[in-house]
Amino acid sequence: MRQLLFFILLLCASPFLVSAQQDEITYTKGTVIEITETTYPIVFGNEIEFQKLRVQTEDGELLDSVFNDYTPVSVGTTVYLSEGYNPDTGQEGFFVREINRIWSLVGLFVFFCLVYVGITGIKGLRSLLALALSIAAVWFVLVPMMAAGYNPLLIGVGISIVILGIAIFVTHGVSIVSFASYIGSLIAIALTILFANIAVKVAHISGLAGDESSTLSVLYGSILDLQGVLLAAMIIGILGVLDDIAVMQAAMVREFMYEKTGSIKEVFWKAMRVGQEHAAALVNTLVLAYVAVALPLFLIVLAPVNQAGSIPLPFGMQVSNELFVVELVRSIVGSFGLVITIPIVTAIAVYLFSKFPPSDSNHGHSHGHHHH
Repeated sequence: MRQLLFFILLLCASPFLVSAQQDEITYTKGTVIEITETTYPIVFGNEIEFQKLRVQTEDGELLDSVFNDYTPVSVGTTVYLSEGYNPDTGQEGFFVREINRIWSLVGLFVFFCLVYVGITGIKGLRSLLALALSIAAVWFVLVPMMAAGYNPLLIGVGISIVILGIAIFVTHGVSIVSFASYIGSLIAIALTILFANIAVKVAHISGLAGDESSTLSVLYGSILDLQGVLLAAMIIGILGVLDDIAVMQAAMVREFMYEKTGSIKEVFWKAMRVGQEHAAALVNTLVLAYVAVALPLFLIVLAPVNQAGSIPLPFGMQVSNELFVVELVRSIVGSFGLVITIPIVTAIAVYLFSKFPPSDSNHGHSHGHHHH
C-alpha cells in the first residue's frame, strides 16, 4: 500500500514536474511498425536487448531511427517517445520512454472480473463495486488531501472508516452482522493505530529511507509528513483482511445463536476457536504478501555492494536497516490488527444477537470471504 500511495502521490505531482520541464522534454505517442535492428550490448555487466525501431507518430510522421533500450517491444506496440542521449551506448535521437499499457491492464481487469463474478455471483459484483468506490476514495480524496499538506494519518484514518463502511455494507448489505463487523473493526483500527504509533517510535523509523521517500521529499518538501504516510499506509493495507475476518466472526455468531448451541458464553468461545484457526491462516497470508512485495528491498539490503569491503556487515546491522525494519513492523502491525479484531467483533456480535436473536428472515448460511 505504501508503494501505491507513493505512485499516486507522484502522479499528483507530475503536472508540476511537466510544467517545470516542458521546455526541455516533449513526449510523442506512436506505434511501432518495424524492428529494423536488434543488438545485445553489455551494460553494468548485464546483456540487454537494444532495438532500433521505425515508429509512426499520432500525427502521421514516420520516425526511421527510434532507439529502445527500455523493454523489448513488438510490431504494433504503442509507445511514448522523447529525444535524448544514452551515454552507455552513445546513441542520440528519439528513445522509447514508456510503453502504453492501458489496454493491457483493461483486458486483464475485465478477464478477472468475468471470472470473479462468474464464480461469486451477485455478492462478487457488489464486492467489485465496493472495491471501485474504495479506490476512488483513495484516488480522489486521500491522496489529494495528503498532497495539499493535510495530516496523512488523520486523513488516512478518516478514509479507512469510509472504505471499511463501503466494503462491509455494500458487499454484505445492512444487517446486524454488518453492523457488528463495522463497529468491531473501527475499535480494532483505533487500537491498531495506537500500536502502530508505538511500534514506529520504538523501532526508530523515520519514514525517510528508500528511493520512494527521497522522491517524495524532493517533490513535496516539508509539506508532506512521510512518517504519517507510512502509518496511513499500514492502516489502509489491512482493511481487506480486517473486513474478511470481522464479517466471518459476526456471521459465525449468528449461526451459533440461531442453532441455539449453548449459552452466550459458550457461543463466544466456540466462535473464538474457529476465529483462531482463521486468524492463523490470514496472518500467514498477510505476512507472506508483505515479504513478497519487500523481496527486492531485502536483496538491496543484502547486496555485496552494501557490505563493508571484504568484511560482511554485522547481522544486527543488516536486519536493522530501515528498509527491512519497515516491512517487519508493517507485518507485525497488520497481524496485530487482524488478531484483536476477532475477540472484539465476536463480543459485539454475541451481545447484539442476544438482544436481537436471529430469525429465519435474517438467517443465512454463507460466510463472507471477500478481500478488498
